[in-house]
Amino acid sequence: MILIIDKVYKKLLLSQIIAWTIVICTPFLFLNSFRVEIRQVLSIALLLYGFTFFHLEGSVKKFLFFAILASSSHFSSIFASLLILTIYLLIGRIKEKNMNIAIIMVMILYFFILIIPSTVFINIVSSFINAFSFISFVTKYSAYLESLEPLPIIKILIYTFMSILAALISIKVKDYSFKRLVLLFFLGNFVLIIFKDFAPMSRLFFYFSVLQLIIIPKIVKIVKPTTITVALIFLFYIIQFVYGLYYITPYGEYAFLPYKGLIMEVFK
Repeated sequence: MILIIDKVYKKLLLSQIIAWTIVICTPFLFLNSFRVEIRQVLSIALLLYGFTFFHLEGSVKKFLFFAILASSSHFSSIFASLLILTIYLLIGRIKEKNMNIAIIMVMILYFFILIIPSTVFINIVSSFINAFSFISFVTKYSAYLESLEPLPIIKILIYTFMSILAALISIKVKDYSFKRLVLLFFLGNFVLIIFKDFAPMSRLFFYFSVLQLIIIPKIVKIVKPTTITVALIFLFYIIQFVYGLYYITPYGEYAFLPYKGLIMEVFK
């Protein structure tokens, strides 16, 4: 009995270590909290916490409660909550025997949309925003569609790779709950590629991307040998952390650690 408890504890500990590694190493989470996006980082955390109740217990009430808290921190959580709730409920209507087919179809659709210019989708989004222009905070998002600001190619490549990897692994296992989560994560990446030329609008994708905190530890339990899988995952995220530390925007500023530029100026 003690050995069983110890084994379970070690698995839980490993999952927590991996989750914290993702939080610290993924640039838009921990490093982003040094910028004005700290409100959005808090909003993302609250919405993720609420989503776990939704995913594990099916509690829409708890999800909505934390969605309201998240929205009080950052307005973008309102749109994210509606998207996540709608997409997740629609995914739930897919029968278990058809889930693999749905995942494959989403992968094909993803690559089709990837080659379409973002400007094709902007008119649709603009029309939606204009329809709700009577709400004051909605109009601020229309400014995000007025100028082109392409996302770094590396970011698109990273999440394309992660989406495909998670999808392929989910197809191999008989775990409907995991497949449903992976499909939500994959569909969330559509936000990233649709707004790939409009970086500020693509931040809505953060609310989906944070699902990797749940998906990656699950993948570690599935893919063997565990030691090699864990090592590759740590390397994958540490490289992202280093990239985040030294990434400089087209304006010549450090994207995630703005004070770094000031410190370097002082000690020149």
